[in-house]
Amino acid sequence: MEQHKATLLEAYSQLYELEITLRNHLLSLLPDLLTSNQPSYWQLITLTLDYNSLQLSPKEKKVIRHTTSIRNKVCHMQPLTSQDVAILRKALTTLTDSNSSNSNRITQDKVTIHS
Repeated sequence: MEQHKATLLEAYSQLYELEITLRNHLLSLLPDLLTSNQPSYWQLITLTLDYNSLQLSPKEKKVIRHTTSIRNKVCHMQPLTSQDVAILRKALTTLTDSNSSNSNRITQDKVTIHS
């Protein structure tokens, strides 16, 4: 039980960072969209990958897209595997590394998520 709780907390933390990172990146590209809307996590991923402003490879895109199913597991408190948590870490690293190699750097404290 405690291991399950710890895994969910870690996954939630990673998802929070992913969402903040995606919002900040899109805010720099599409400020009007995020000012007037609160896109869902899935929409943030779709917009980011469709614009491909981070120059992600197909493999990197697949990892990032897979985070939506992991997010659903976390939201419904379903058991996670160590691979799920590893995918979240990889996705966050991919986003921050891809963006830091571009000129507009993502900062994770720029946007507040409203529930």
